[in-house]
Parts: sequence; C-alpha cells; structure tokens
Amino acid sequence: MKDKSPVSADSSASPRRDFIKQALATGLAISAGKSAVALAQTGEEHETPKVLTPQSLSIAVDKAFREPNASKALRDVHFEKLGRSENKSSPEIVLWDAVANDRAYFLLKPPPGSINIYWSHSGSTLIKELKEAYVTRDENALGSLSSQLVTAWKERRVRSIPEAARLAIEAPLVFDIRYGGKTLAESLWAPEEGCGTLTLPYNGGPLQLENFSVVAYLLEKTREASPEVLIVVAPPVLTDLEKQALGTIPSQFSEMLIGRSPVACTVLVTIVVFVAVVTVVTTCCQPFHDKLAEVELTDQALQEFGPMLSLAKLLEVRAKIFEEFNVR
Repeated sequence: MKDKSPVSADSSASPRRDFIKQALATGLAISAGKSAVALAQTGEEHETPKVLTPQSLSIAVDKAFREPNASKALRDVHFEKLGRSENKSSPEIVLWDAVANDRAYFLLKPPPGSINIYWSHSGSTLIKELKEAYVTRDENALGSLSSQLVTAWKERRVRSIPEAARLAIEAPLVFDIRYGGKTLAESLWAPEEGCGTLTLPYNGGPLQLENFSVVAYLLEKTREASPEVLIVVAPPVLTDLEKQALGTIPSQFSEMLIGRSPVACTVLVTIVVFVAVVTVVTTCCQPFHDKLAEVELTDQALQEFGPMLSLAKLLEVRAKIFEEFNVR
C-alpha cells in the first residue's frame, strides 16, 4: 500500500518527556496552590496539579466536558452573544519571517508555521510592548515580557465551565477572532492583568492581512468598544514544491491555510482564563519547533491529491503536532 502521508518527519522524539525537562529547566513549571476545579452539582473538588503543564490542563478540559451543566453553560454564552450589539475592528499584525535552519530558541519565539494571537483589555501596554518586541525581533525584550505573562498567570486558577461561562456572560465585552469568514477563536474576553494567548497552525502562503478581524459583542452601556489584539504571523520555511502548490491556490481560498481553534482549545482558554504560560513554555520547546520544521509536502502527495487537498492534509499534520505537544 502506498504511503499517503503528505509529510516526511521523524517521529522518534519523546515530546512530552522533553517538554517537562524544558519546562523545569526554564523555571516556568509553577505551583497552582490549593485551587480546585469545582464539579457542577456534585460539590466534589479536585486538587489542581502542583505543577501545571499543558498535559494536566488537557486533563482538566476532559473533566470539564463531563460536567452535567457544561453544554448548557456554553449554550448560554452563545445566546448571550446573540443579544448583544456588535463592533468590528482590526487587530495589530506583525510578520515574523522564517529563517532557514534557525535552531535558536527563546521564550515567546513564534513556532514555524503558526498564527500567534495575544489579547488584553483596551489600552493594554503589554500588547503594545509585545508588538514592538516582535517588530524588532528583540529576544531580550520578549524574554522579559514572558515573565510578565507568567507572573499574571500565577494568580489564576482552574475554573469549571459553568463558572467560566458565568464570567463571560457578566463581561462587558466578549469577542471572536476571524480571518475572512473563518472563526479562528471565539467567546474570548480580556483579562485585567497579563494577556490571553492562542497559537494556531499555518501552512504558509499569501494571506490578505486586512481579512483578520475582531468581532466584539458589547453590553449596552459598555464604553470599551474593542480589546487590544496582536497577531504574529510566522510562516514556515517553504520548499520549492510547497511554493508551487501554494501558488495555485486562489486568494479567496486563503482561509484554508490557517487552522482554527478546536472547541476544546477555546474552552481550555475559558476554563483556566488565559493560560499564557502554556504557550510561553511549550512553544519554546525545542522538540516542538524541530518537529514542525520537519513537516513538508511530498511530491507523491501532490501528484496523488492535487494542490488543494494535499495542502489541507499538510495543515492537518501541523494541527496534530500542535495537539501532540498540547500547544493551544
């Protein structure tokens, strides 16, 4: 049987073991104290892991989905958004150009082939400083800013979906992030301290940057019309074959080049209320960067599936690597 994989990559690494080592080495594995996840209706409490990692957060998400009131809580947020006025704005966007054979790693470095989203309240100086650091590719500044993200995150705790939904409904501003007609992340709200962050897979190729938008859902008396949102676009280093395939995709189909946040990922952000440290720690993990760098389109896949379908499968592979390393 022919190998239908659109990539060639070495899967022999042990990503989770290496991730834990990396997290401990950088000193970002932090104590979550004695906060707990309150399970709806039962009154039962579960201790939050003392060392909070992407894996333990994924476990928290699985538990949250089993709560009796979880589905209703998420529907309540949906209906709340329907009853609000809308405001559309444009995020700040920075392009982080790919560099061939780049094996340098530092905190907040965008992974190759990713869309990195940061958000906070209106007027946030942190978002402005992040933008400046990315524009100038200032590694020292990014390292310093990552410490601010972690410091703010230390004060947060894991929340149940019903509790997080209640907070979203009470928030004066809830928002979605879109590219064209594709919703990349939804039902977010801005923290008062630090910022929220999501990292999504991206195949590379031309994007119409003006198609990125922030759609805010506002309470009647809300003065803050939109949050501060920064999007860092980090394309992968493309092979000649990938450039050839991407060159055949019409601009109106550029949405297919970006992966959206799965429901579980958006809910994870809701549950833990902007777990910036997950992205801070995981995306500086060398095995994660290396494995993404190994992803490439094969001639066999291009011939068998054609440009559009083979690129869709390539994005699927990238998304699975994000999932493998618990990158949200």
